[in-house]
Amino acid sequence: MAADIGEDPFRLLPDDLLRHVLSFLPNDDALQTCVLDARWRDLWRRETSLDFTFYDRRSDIEKSRRFKQIVKLVIRLRGNSPLVKCEMGSFGHEEDTEPLLAEYALTCQVEELIVISSNYPDPTRYDAPFISQHLKILEFCSVNLEGCSLDFSSCPVLEDLALSTAAFMPAA
Repeated sequence: MAADIGEDPFRLLPDDLLRHVLSFLPNDDALQTCVLDARWRDLWRRETSLDFTFYDRRSDIEKSRRFKQIVKLVIRLRGNSPLVKCEMGSFGHEEDTEPLLAEYALTCQVEELIVISSNYPDPTRYDAPFISQHLKILEFCSVNLEGCSLDFSSCPVLEDLALSTAAFMPAA
């Protein structure tokens, strides 16, 4: 049965299938589906996996700013809906975005958090503790962990901690 002209051709598809489709889109493209109608907006808000990776080795400051704007917009529009997985990585100029995203993911009760930084020669620094009753998997790659960020005792269900090219700086 073909949809009438002007009708949403996706209206007959189940929400689970549409969420599956959204899961393949980059965050900025998925975010744009919010303007289609309230159903798409609600589907996007309930997405349980977010990938915030920004790769820009050409030093394009404008693209870095756009990435930071998208991050802030996603946080504001999505609210604190639960997350199963959140991957974040910065390969550009906006290294202060990563700690903001990590805090947001923990607020959303993320179960798997992957943090990748290649802000050479100064990797992203974390100096706040990771506190979560839900975090099961935590991966760090190319980050500096300082002070209380090295204390994972407030993550009682943490099963897997992976560290790759991480620097450890004890509390002063």
